[in-house]
Amino acid sequence: MKKIGTNIVVAIAALLSSAYAHAEGKEFSPFDYTTLGVWANTPMGASARVGLAIPTGDKVAVTVGNEFGLYGSKQFVGYRAAYVGHGVGWGGIDVARWKTRSHPWLADDHTEYYGVEAQLIIFRAGLMFPKGDGHHPKLSLGVGLGY
Repeated sequence: MKKIGTNIVVAIAALLSSAYAHAEGKEFSPFDYTTLGVWANTPMGASARVGLAIPTGDKVAVTVGNEFGLYGSKQFVGYRAAYVGHGVGWGGIDVARWKTRSHPWLADDHTEYYGVEAQLIIFRAGLMFPKGDGHHPKLSLGVGLGY
């Protein structure tokens, strides 16, 4: 338990130092320091994403957080980027841990998965590998809004 507290303190210190470094000469935008979203996806069903973002450049950030769903949850660490050119878009990639409850969409009940997931604007797709024997890798697919 002590190690978890230390990790949280280090993460908050990194976020605050990053916010201070980026605050000079720039107006504060809470979206630069958060990751939020609402999704319909496998295996969690309807879910809400919430987490912290640590800006590493202009419209680029490292993200960490949790996604709470009807049929499971997901913890993630990722990288997101936004681009402006002939249009506006955003995307990201997460390394994640899924934990399913009963009746997940297209996955096994009460199973822990590890994998990677990519987002491009309103679509997400990933590959989940189960922990333990007797289960097979699954696809993670979703649609929603998230940044």
